[in-house]
Amino acid sequence: MTDLTVVIPTFNRASILRETLEAMCRVRTGNLCVSFVVVDNASSDDTPAVLREFAQRLPLTVLHEPTPGKCNALNRALREAALGEIVVFTDDDGTADEAWFEAIVAACRRWPAHGVFGGRVDPAWPDSVPRPFWAADKRIQAIAFTAHHVSDQEGPYPAFREPFGPNFWVRRSSLAGFEFRSDLGPHPTRRTLCDESEFLRRMRRHGHAPVYVPSARMVHRIQTDRVTELALYRRAYQYGRGEVHVTSMPEASLLERSRAAWHLRIVSNVGVSAWQMLGAALEPEEAVRVTKLFAKALTLGKNFEALCWSVKVALGQGLSVGSSLQLDTAGTQG
Repeated sequence: MTDLTVVIPTFNRASILRETLEAMCRVRTGNLCVSFVVVDNASSDDTPAVLREFAQRLPLTVLHEPTPGKCNALNRALREAALGEIVVFTDDDGTADEAWFEAIVAACRRWPAHGVFGGRVDPAWPDSVPRPFWAADKRIQAIAFTAHHVSDQEGPYPAFREPFGPNFWVRRSSLAGFEFRSDLGPHPTRRTLCDESEFLRRMRRHGHAPVYVPSARMVHRIQTDRVTELALYRRAYQYGRGEVHVTSMPEASLLERSRAAWHLRIVSNVGVSAWQMLGAALEPEEAVRVTKLFAKALTLGKNFEALCWSVKVALGQGLSVGSSLQLDTAGTQG
């Protein structure tokens, strides 16, 4: 019986995937039975050749998902792969500590009543690019570079905080009835983030409170296309769009009173946010400019996603407050 299965979705990142799988070869297995499932999301580069190579070195199953989108790839694995007792989700640009598997299994044994866990994620800046001052900002590190360190102590996550995508795992028995939302996550033509957070928040609402395990550490290798200011603001905007599906709807109290008034407010908010971004871009002080643009891009993303939802409701595309962006009494949503 397989103790642990690592699921990795990938799309057109053959050289990056190679480095990740090479690192997986160095992770100790001990007496554990470990398997890997890589879902090729219709790559057109050398990804198939890389997977053929590592199939000779790792207990690797390759699945193919022709429909674009990371969440479609993950759902393919949930539906078709022979999964172990523990299902580990990570990305194709992560380097795991050599004790990663041991830490994961040990945590599951220490917390037998819990089915969802998350580990530490530390970003690694590329050596070829100078590190700008804003890369040390904790909020920017979390949103733009997937840094994730809740505490030095192992224990349940705080309310309204979930594990991060490159390093979380779930007991197979806890996954029954759950899939990722295909309208969220990385996609070739659109990118609305927080797909894993939405998935895990939904699991939490069904009784699966997550446990943080700092000893299970993953390094997220930052790629050079992510280290410019423009990429930073784009990431903030994409994160803001996704966060609406995890936290609260903008102007939630107004929405509960009047959807028409709320729609007008959100249209106004989108315009104001866009205008404020333009003003922030003209700020001569670099530190102030970066901070302001990052915050305004987040706000613009939240309001624009809420506006898109409102338009879809108006067009009768099957969305309602009770489905796509559900508001609950705690002020959060799924």
